[in-house]
Amino acid sequence: MIPPIFDICTPRDDVVAGTMIDTDFAADLAGVVNGTAPLEYRDATRFFATTYPTRGLWNLLGNVCGRLRGAASAASVFRLDTSFGGGKTHGLIALVHAARGMQGAPNVAEFVDPALSPGGPVRIAEFDGENADPLNGRGMGDGVYAKTPWGEIAYRLAGEAGL
Repeated sequence: MIPPIFDICTPRDDVVAGTMIDTDFAADLAGVVNGTAPLEYRDATRFFATTYPTRGLWNLLGNVCGRLRGAASAASVFRLDTSFGGGKTHGLIALVHAARGMQGAPNVAEFVDPALSPGGPVRIAEFDGENADPLNGRGMGDGVYAKTPWGEIAYRLAGEAGL
């Protein structure tokens, strides 16, 4: 007989106390990249401490980190294909932290082979299609507006010269 989940799992303190805020669990990739996301997502130590190392996440991090290290055998293009709530944004946030070297994460080896950690700085560009404005463009800073995903990515990677 399988024991009830409440007999084998202990909820986090904020869940027990009823102080959990639902918005803390609305993953926002752009917020992680820009440094405005809740600490649970923004801080690699906290993020990986509360993330379960699934096989899918291991494969995703291994493929991308392998490519960043120059491994030609790693997939160069692949599709994240899960249903709503399947972990796509969570995986992309894990990639941001991995590209930044997973600073402070005590359990790196649970998620990716440490030998695949990027050997140097990695520039990160994200495109937030949910808040895009193709008609008016989105302000990138410096009075620059990008109207396409490619324009936003170019600006994030190389500034106004990239756009």
